[in-house]
Amino acid sequence: MRKVLKTWMVLSLLLLSVAGLVAQDTSPTDDERCLDKDGFINEDGNCQVSGGVTFTIQYPSDFVLQDAFIEQTVDDYIDLQKSGIFQQFVDINYATPSGNPWELYLDYETFAFSEDVVSIKFAGYQYTGGAHGQPYIKTFTFDLSGDTPRILTLNDLFQEEFNPWLTIQPMVRDQLVEQFGENADVTWIDQGTGEDPNNYASFAIDGDAIVFYFQAYQVAPYVAGMPSVRIPLADINSLLKPPFLEMGS
Repeated sequence: MRKVLKTWMVLSLLLLSVAGLVAQDTSPTDDERCLDKDGFINEDGNCQVSGGVTFTIQYPSDFVLQDAFIEQTVDDYIDLQKSGIFQQFVDINYATPSGNPWELYLDYETFAFSEDVVSIKFAGYQYTGGAHGQPYIKTFTFDLSGDTPRILTLNDLFQEEFNPWLTIQPMVRDQLVEQFGENADVTWIDQGTGEDPNNYASFAIDGDAIVFYFQAYQVAPYVAGMPSVRIPLADINSLLKPPFLEMGS
């Protein structure tokens, strides 16, 4: 009986020791406590809480002078980009756990099909934490020929009786495969350039060609960036509506 009691006491002490170790191991570390405060441990070993948002926007002054509708569209888009990143920053209580400020960068490129049909491509970049930021493309193509300016869609370019992507997709795929070379993933490319018109939503009309832009990860890994493909209008002439049909003939 005495031996059993002694064994029970030893086991009880061992269990209490293990329980104590478990409790100690699960207590939050300094890094975890600091992270709970939306901070990080700096090089001095202190818990530092910091934050901020910077933005750099290249504004297309000359382009918007063409028409008040263009100016309003561009201004609304830029305001949306700024308010979006600021709202995300507010939602995380004005602090960036990594200590790196958030960033919004916006640049542009303009194109002209004619005096009345012009395009603008915005190349954006947002960093909101993590290993790297997120690049993105946004395009607008304007038709100023009528009494009321408007933004053109793909439906305004192609005739309704055809499925244009049956013709365009193989052209796009071949160009992308050539661009990526041995790194081309044909399955990935096919998924990102299928018959869904949303795959081609970012486009510009540049002189005698239509340019399609693809978002990061759409047709290739992040390191491939945001590739573009240029299709001469003459090569898809049978698919087009006026006035693009005349240019493609």
